[in-house]
Amino acid sequence: MGLYAEGVDHERRFLSSDLLGEILSRVDALTLAKASCASSEFRRLCASEAFWERLCNLRWPSTKQAAAKDLILQTGGYRKFCENCHPCLSGTGTATVEHCDYVEGEEVCPSDFSSIIDVMYNGQVLVSRTIAGFFGAEKSRDWFDNSPFMFDLLEGTDEVNGFHKDDEGITAVAIQTELSSVSSAEGLWKALNENMTVSWILVNKKTGRMVNLASWKPVDGLRHWPCDGDFVLQFGTVIPSTERLRNHAVHCNVAAKVRHFNVGTADGGCKPVIGVTEVGMKLENIGGARLNGRESVALLDKVLSCNRTVSFSTVLHSHREFHRNRVAWKTERIRQENQRELTVALISGVGAFLCLCYCLS
Repeated sequence: MGLYAEGVDHERRFLSSDLLGEILSRVDALTLAKASCASSEFRRLCASEAFWERLCNLRWPSTKQAAAKDLILQTGGYRKFCENCHPCLSGTGTATVEHCDYVEGEEVCPSDFSSIIDVMYNGQVLVSRTIAGFFGAEKSRDWFDNSPFMFDLLEGTDEVNGFHKDDEGITAVAIQTELSSVSSAEGLWKALNENMTVSWILVNKKTGRMVNLASWKPVDGLRHWPCDGDFVLQFGTVIPSTERLRNHAVHCNVAAKVRHFNVGTADGGCKPVIGVTEVGMKLENIGGARLNGRESVALLDKVLSCNRTVSFSTVLHSHREFHRNRVAWKTERIRQENQRELTVALISGVGAFLCLCYCLS
């Protein structure tokens, strides 16, 4: 190990600190922890909070905002934020309480949470927001608790810089991007799958716990008819089963509706634009129904302690497994309903026959 570290330090002399920091900013926190054992320079960089702040700013543009900075510093700093939020939910295991400052059974309020959301296309920021609480919870708690939970990020779009209206008057947070090589809807679909990324970080300000609810890359998607340029991309993850929900897993559905349209330029021409018209997060049970606000808040607090992974293939596998289980569950429900209907029909038929026999006797 000593010879290896000496060799690393020798090679490091050919790299500037800025270049070394740029290289290390492209790897995950676990790899950084291993790298810090190989070299004193790596160890010095990994011990620097400024390095972790820069790393967070590169991965999550929203962390440059004052509200996000205050939230991160309040809950443990940039290193903790990066280590907890770069991995995604793996969809395996169960939620376990690991923090001594958390009291089981303590009421969880919507105001305890904040969300840090970044939507990007090919490194360009489409949406970057920090939001405290959940929309609707402060106005009417009873309505929020008992209504289907849906977090619509673009609610109040007028507060977001850079939004446009397309030819149909649809509001979209948009960026101008070079799409000259995209000549078909299939090409656009491929470009979106390869270049679109979403991060939806949920933070409990009270306990200091945090998690990334999105999958970074799309796990599923579909064309949104009848518009050829509309696509819905899903960046969801799977929340492991809980006793409260009859041991069924829950799908955390983070979805972005994307529209491709053209905007006019000063010289009378037009430029292609990628616009996000909807971004939202909801929790769906095995049957596809949305959980209400009370159930969602309680479950999201449990999610903060679930297993995580940096492997996208693991996230994709858990997503596909959940949907296979959903299809199987719905098929079984249909079979049971058909069996009940058949049983009722047989009982009714036998009853009618017996009544007829009694009347004729």
